[in-house]
Amino acid sequence: MSSHSKRQHSLFENCLTANCEPYLSYNLPLINNVIKENAHSHSRDFEAFVRACTVLVLGLIWLLLDDDSLGFLAVQIGQCSSFQPAEYDMGGSKQKGNPKLKENTSKEKGKSSSHQSLVKGSHQLMSLSRAIQKSQIICQRKKDELGSPGLVVCVSVDGKQVYAEGFGYADLENETPIHPGSVLRIASISKSFTAVIVAKLWEDGKIDLHKTVQSYIPEFPEKRFKDEKVDITVSHLLNHTSGIRHYKQKKDPVYAFDKPIIKLVETAKDASLSPFYAVGPVAKKSQQIHNSELKTLYGNLEITSEKEVYMKESFSTAAEALRLFKNDPLLCKPGTRFVYTTHGYTLLSAIVESITHKPFAETVTKTFHEMGLKESYLDKNDPIIYNRARFYMKDKMGRVVNVPYVDNSYKWAGGGLLSTVEDLVKFGNILLYSAQHEDGDPGPPGYLKASTVWKFWSPAADQVTPRYGLGFELTPDEPHYGFCGHHTFGAGHTGNAVGASSMLFVLPRASTEAIDTNHLHSKGNDCDAELPSMKLKCGASLQNKQNGLPQGVVVSVVVNVPGINLRPIANDIARLFENVDFSLR
Repeated sequence: MSSHSKRQHSLFENCLTANCEPYLSYNLPLINNVIKENAHSHSRDFEAFVRACTVLVLGLIWLLLDDDSLGFLAVQIGQCSSFQPAEYDMGGSKQKGNPKLKENTSKEKGKSSSHQSLVKGSHQLMSLSRAIQKSQIICQRKKDELGSPGLVVCVSVDGKQVYAEGFGYADLENETPIHPGSVLRIASISKSFTAVIVAKLWEDGKIDLHKTVQSYIPEFPEKRFKDEKVDITVSHLLNHTSGIRHYKQKKDPVYAFDKPIIKLVETAKDASLSPFYAVGPVAKKSQQIHNSELKTLYGNLEITSEKEVYMKESFSTAAEALRLFKNDPLLCKPGTRFVYTTHGYTLLSAIVESITHKPFAETVTKTFHEMGLKESYLDKNDPIIYNRARFYMKDKMGRVVNVPYVDNSYKWAGGGLLSTVEDLVKFGNILLYSAQHEDGDPGPPGYLKASTVWKFWSPAADQVTPRYGLGFELTPDEPHYGFCGHHTFGAGHTGNAVGASSMLFVLPRASTEAIDTNHLHSKGNDCDAELPSMKLKCGASLQNKQNGLPQGVVVSVVVNVPGINLRPIANDIARLFENVDFSLR
């Protein structure tokens, strides 16, 4: 023991054994100094211990976290203190892992393939894992925000599926998770399938897009608009400018016309059952016949009421389903206004039936087989379809409930098909490959000719429908300004059905060259119209395909509740994967 320690020990021993106040008072300052010195020493030891623990924890975090999380951590530390990890710049992006590159990071920034994200022009390149992580956040947020039981997404880049995932349930009651193989209603994406069927017939010279409906279905009533005889062509049906109504709703002028008639029929029906109407056996028999006629008339009017979308009647052919709307007045003069209509596609499928001489359902099934879409079906209730999801809706209280049974045989063409997101992405790649495959290119020919795809992916020459082609919704190319967002051309379709909402989005790879596409509309039905090499219609252009694969991003998103706009989700995800650099980790 040192002399200083011995003195401290003797001092405390005297304080404890001697009952002497003068001695204690004399040595009190010295006692205080000793206590403070010991406390300070313990404080230094504790601080050293905390620093050692902190270094250990940070080391574990450094080993466990991925590069993205480390970048985020570096930014947070940099904002809260003067500490900045050497491997990270102040923006949180990881710099070079090579020590030589660290010496001159200002000159070499952006050149290493080990980055998680790089900036190239106005586009931020990122790794595949980063794009998937961001997509997961987008999907989960949308699902939670809208209260959908399930959401499923699939993405392909340059012809290869790179991401597919389900969120939530395909069947709430049995707690069955939704997954990329879940079979769901694809709603109005069905219209794009129908458009492809028509495009194939057009290539084969079996249908003329400029001919009238009566050229193929003579029994379809001639139409007038404001006392003027008008013609509806095949192209009018494809781009929703025919004037034929959509599902009848309470606010539609046609419903406003029918409502008084329905009320009158109800009154007549009630009057027919009153006692003064039936007198004697003959009158009673007449009353029964009359009641049957009234019931039939009232039933037909009820079918076209606001509950038309919940149709339960089955139709063997599309031609048979025409009776639902063929006698209704037009909502506009054909070719002058965009009026979205599913019934217009029912009429289009009836034209296909008249050309192929077989039910449209058979043509759809044959098309699925030709395209190799093994998990795509007609939305029939009776067949056993494995992995078919359940469909839901919200009641007036906002609670999730099962949807009622519906029969979609009256609208196979416009919204009556089932598929998986993986099959939808494959369908999108079939179109993308066809659009980019020129004569003389290596590899097999596309399902359609490139000129055909671009014709159907182009708006009408009169620009009545600038964002809708022939069976496809269009996202026009937008002006590009330095370091601003740049949205290039895309094509696809949204959907909304009983118990489902859907979106298919095709985003071709684009270069900086832009062209005018008006020459397409002057070629008439010449599907061999010359297409400039590498050109993308509607204001953008394509890169050459590599390794015989389509160049671009295809995204499909489906949920099992109606009334949800999935276009923003699909667009955002497509733009993320458009910037994926597969050399990044």
